[in-house]
Amino acid sequence: MKEWTPYILLGLLIAVLGIFSPSSMHISHLLTVLAQAAPLIIVAIGQSFVIFVGGIDLSVGSVISLANVLACSLISGDASRTGTTILICLAVGLAIGTVNGFAISYGFIPDFVMTLGMGAVIQGVTYIFTKGSPVGNVEGFLLTLANDRFLGIIPWSVIFVALVFALAFFMLNGTRYGRKLYATGGNATAAVLSGINVRLVKTIAYAISGVLSVTGGLLLSGFVRVASVGIGADYVLYSIAAVILGGASFAGGIGKLQNSIVGALTLVFLTNLLTILRVGQPGKFIVQGSVIIAIAYLYVTMKGENQ
Repeated sequence: MKEWTPYILLGLLIAVLGIFSPSSMHISHLLTVLAQAAPLIIVAIGQSFVIFVGGIDLSVGSVISLANVLACSLISGDASRTGTTILICLAVGLAIGTVNGFAISYGFIPDFVMTLGMGAVIQGVTYIFTKGSPVGNVEGFLLTLANDRFLGIIPWSVIFVALVFALAFFMLNGTRYGRKLYATGGNATAAVLSGINVRLVKTIAYAISGVLSVTGGLLLSGFVRVASVGIGADYVLYSIAAVILGGASFAGGIGKLQNSIVGALTLVFLTNLLTILRVGQPGKFIVQGSVIIAIAYLYVTMKGENQ
């Protein structure tokens, strides 16, 4: 039953949305919602790697904001700079994730402390870089990726997310690294005894999270077009919530990537429903938080019944 719970919850939510807003069930609207969810889905995929291995990444929000500010500042309206800018941003994300993973795995700094501290450092660097007033805007490829549609029907962002998901799914389910990741998250001591380099496995997971956080930030930049130093703040909670709503465990070793996607979509459709019901921002936070707590409790209860 627990395996199907994320899908049942999403289905019920979409059904309720259809009752209050029948027009929201049109395929064009659903594709638009999927496009809007694309940045969160990408970040949630990265967060999944970390949570599946038994960690947590609280720096994703600051990394997203940094990617947004860097992209807008470096491109600054000149589409010809897009390629170089993307490479620079990805390198920065890889470096941040690797530092997080190395410090946690080899320096034995608790993941909560390390990633929270790294997030604060990045946020401070972002403010220094922009002097509190970010400038510039993205053009070219990022705008096309975020706003245009293949054959005028399917958003390019949805296609891009599908490709990212396919690659990540293959890594987790079709490679030795994926098996080592789940083994490490399930029982790190047993993994070490079986010859797995647990520290390297964890470091790679955080590096992947850093790269995908930047990727999500770049795509988000295509949607908003301009820079904002705090644009990634909400993604810390939402990315973690998406993975947990998908049935993963903070203890690691449990979770399916496709369920994390369903969790992210649940959050996005819930937000859309609350918007249609004209619930204010404070009310949205209360409802979203309550739903996350309730579902997490449901999973804990179901786990206890199965033991």
